[in-house]
Amino acid sequence: MTKEASVKAHGTPRYPYTPRPNTLRKILKLIPDRPKPSHLNIETMKGWGVGTSGNDYTAVRVLKAVNLIDANNATNDVYERYMDMRQGPAVLGSQIKEVYSKLFENYHHPHKESNDTIRRLFNTYSGGASGVIDYQVQTFKVLCEFAEFDSVEAQLGKSQEISKQPAGGGPVQREIGATIHIDLHIHLPENKSARDYEAILQDIGKYIMGRKDEINVPQ
Repeated sequence: MTKEASVKAHGTPRYPYTPRPNTLRKILKLIPDRPKPSHLNIETMKGWGVGTSGNDYTAVRVLKAVNLIDANNATNDVYERYMDMRQGPAVLGSQIKEVYSKLFENYHHPHKESNDTIRRLFNTYSGGASGVIDYQVQTFKVLCEFAEFDSVEAQLGKSQEISKQPAGGGPVQREIGATIHIDLHIHLPENKSARDYEAILQDIGKYIMGRKDEINVPQ
């Protein structure tokens, strides 16, 4: 089947992919530990001891797609912030949510869904023959290995202990005794999807209130 015929039959891939996901994994792991290069290209990969075949180099296209480097392979501000391990995972997570917005509109953490669910998402919102879909899925999952996504749990440092705050900052109170009373004043971030707001309320119920059941948010 010719490339043109394949596109007609299977559609054009929407999401970035590399047939060498392990090369992408190595590069993402090395970036914070190596001096920032002016460009991330074949010469950089050789210096880092990363595979340098044509297929290995496709990992660079993925980095362009998530804006860690620009169209000319030059490193940028996003690359620099990714190097900072305190914020790097969240920086990459933000870029991933932008590129894969359709997936995150359906699931708050799509990379944690079953393989069948992830595959269905890519079948629905991307294109390409079966093998190309597989590469897109593998690439997405590797990117997510190095990313963090917004959650109440992360914002609280994965701690269920809530300290008292001054009234001016929005009171959060816990009374220890036979009854525990929690008073939360929540300021929801702007420009979030309904799925994001739902996940925030579910995380509050799970990690603060100790609820295990699903919280249904009115539409």
